[in-house]
Amino acid sequence: MTTDFAGDPDVFPALITAPSDGESRAAVSVQIPLEQLADRTAAIGRNIGILSAKNWTLSPRISVPNASRIVTAIAGNPGGNGRWYAVGLDSGLGSATLLFTSRADGIWATSSLAGGAFDARGITFDVVNDEMIVCGDGGTIRTSTAAAGAFTNRATGGAFDLLAVHANSGVTVAAGKHDGADIFAVRSTDGQTYSAISIPGSAGDQVNKIASSGTTWVAVGQASGGGPLIWQSVDSGVTWLPAAIPVGITDELIHLTWNGKVFTAMGDNGQIGVAPDGATWSDYAGPASGGGSARGMAADYINNIILVIPISVGIGFPMSLDGGITWTNLPHSPHPQALNSPMEAITFDGTCFAMAGNDSASSLDFIYGAQSMVL
Repeated sequence: MTTDFAGDPDVFPALITAPSDGESRAAVSVQIPLEQLADRTAAIGRNIGILSAKNWTLSPRISVPNASRIVTAIAGNPGGNGRWYAVGLDSGLGSATLLFTSRADGIWATSSLAGGAFDARGITFDVVNDEMIVCGDGGTIRTSTAAAGAFTNRATGGAFDLLAVHANSGVTVAAGKHDGADIFAVRSTDGQTYSAISIPGSAGDQVNKIASSGTTWVAVGQASGGGPLIWQSVDSGVTWLPAAIPVGITDELIHLTWNGKVFTAMGDNGQIGVAPDGATWSDYAGPASGGGSARGMAADYINNIILVIPISVGIGFPMSLDGGITWTNLPHSPHPQALNSPMEAITFDGTCFAMAGNDSASSLDFIYGAQSMVL
């Protein structure tokens, strides 16, 4: 079996020959047997997997020598610097919140977010203000330029956990657990200064994910008893109101995405909710993912593709082309190494999907990514 790099200089630059006069780079094609790539990378242990339109291919990745280090979220820069960033916590030592960074050639590196350890729960990019934003426990928000320079702590006015963060069109909203009055949530229009906003809720309620289509924003989460919650904002996250829950959604909502046409939410039991406007929701059966729900969900909002990381490894990756109404598996199976190691987080950066996860079968943790052009 071979894979076609389709002339992508960001995959293996040294393997892509320059096009001749009059020939576009997209026409240049390099095919390499996957078995040879696997042998090439076996000496360093694990890999970053590149998911092309046809197959998964492999390039080297790093190992992280501590089994307690876990990946919690991943994001790509829609501004187009060809990099992906994932965050995680060294939970065994509690000494560092980790930032994993990929270069454009697929090589990953790790560093620590300065300012003390915290559970990093979410990461996003504010392209307008050129800020990478990480949120987490204790009301923590740290930001850096999109080039991942020094991080700065940002005041949020509270110490309650922030579980989700999302940026769109120069607006950033982060939200999380109940603060005694309502859901603890903050909003920024510059990526650096955060003001409190009100997301209504009762004690024990929380927001798990946030997405937006522009001026319309949606948050999903769970009630204190584990039931589903949905909120909608039509003024770019300034004011929020609860949305009606469809009768077929009965469990907490843990994933949310906008695929360019509709909002799609997934419950802990795999149930799917779909709403074009974020207010009127319909429920559908979720994909078969080996245990009801999924580890992660992201959408290609240009081609309207939703891709899901299944709970169980080895069963393939569910995808939907109609906003979550119907599901099938990716037509081209990922490399066995990707199938055998659980991935924890997925994102889409405007061009490619990227995934990151931990190799729980080893005493080491690993981080790796998967890119996809149009599937």
